Amino acid sequence: MSQSIRKGTAGDFQNMKELVGNTEKIMDEWSREQWSSSLQREDVEIFVAEEEGAIHGYAVVRLSKKDPASFTERPTAAITHLCAPSCESQLRQQLVQKCLSWAKQKGATDFSL
Repeated sequence: MSQSIRKGTAGDFQNMKELVGNTEKIMDEWSREQWSSSLQREDVEIFVAEEEGAIHGYAVVRLSKKDPASFTERPTAAITHLCAPSCESQLRQQLVQKCLSWAKQKGATDFSL
């Protein structure tokens, strides 16, 4: 069985809802439109952990513009959503690493979860 972490797609929304156990109404801050909108943004990336076509976890990372009070010109990054079964600590670590790698490629040097 091969597990992979890939960029999220619009088609992942329903599977993500099932993953968090909320098939009727996903978390209040997420709607199908917000999910799709996030996929189009350059300052947001969604990663999905998948095994044999089934989603086992996801993470969302967002870049923020530099703080005007900061001495650095680089953006900061925050992982805003992280979902994986509690027994899958390695999967959570892989998702976090994927988010950090993406943020570093975008120039971020400070990170938060």
